[in-house]
Amino acid sequence: MATLRRKPEPVTAVELGELRHEHFAGRVGERFTLVLADEAGAETVIELKLSAATEPPETRADHAHFVEWVGPKEVFLEQGVHTLRHDELGELALFLVPVGEVDDGFVYEAVFTRVDD
Repeated sequence: MATLRRKPEPVTAVELGELRHEHFAGRVGERFTLVLADEAGAETVIELKLSAATEPPETRADHAHFVEWVGPKEVFLEQGVHTLRHDELGELALFLVPVGEVDDGFVYEAVFTRVDD
């Protein structure tokens, strides 16, 4: 298993504050890509599959919702900001946390919160 560092160019095409549960819920099963670079600068493109988009409970004032992806077993992503690319959502610089492992790879989670104006 390789541990690669993230490529340092997080560019956000969609304002993170505008992302809602609805942006992800209809995309479960879709692929997101992530470009990583090794110590020599060689790039590796990996795919993460959106596996879950948890709807925020009405009782939470921060509207927290959780989104999970499954990445390949051959590459472990460390906790931190990673730029995910999606055909419709564009580039999203998200703080991903490894939260588990399943048969086909590692599970990563991003948590989104917002406060109503």
